[in-house]
Amino acid sequence: MERRGYMQFYQRIDYKQRHYHHEYRGQDGYGSMQGLYVIGETGTNDIALMPIDSRGFVGSCRIEVPRDKLDEIIDTLQMIREDIELEEQLERQKTG
Repeated sequence: MERRGYMQFYQRIDYKQRHYHHEYRGQDGYGSMQGLYVIGETGTNDIALMPIDSRGFVGSCRIEVPRDKLDEIIDTLQMIREDIELEEQLERQKTG
């Protein structure tokens, strides 16, 4: 059995806005989501994202992101956030 490494760090991100419905799709279908674990392990080249289900447990889903693509992913997420904020600002100007 090959050892994949030991956990080097993790961060639990809890979603504050409980009135929104967040979900993930795992091997057993869709599940409600209340947060996200971001996990890095030594011995691997990946950062893993895992959902926290509505009971506070890790859901049956794992997304592995190569570390060498993190800057590109972060830039893309920031660009999406800026586009959404701009669109919301334009919408507020129309209505107000």
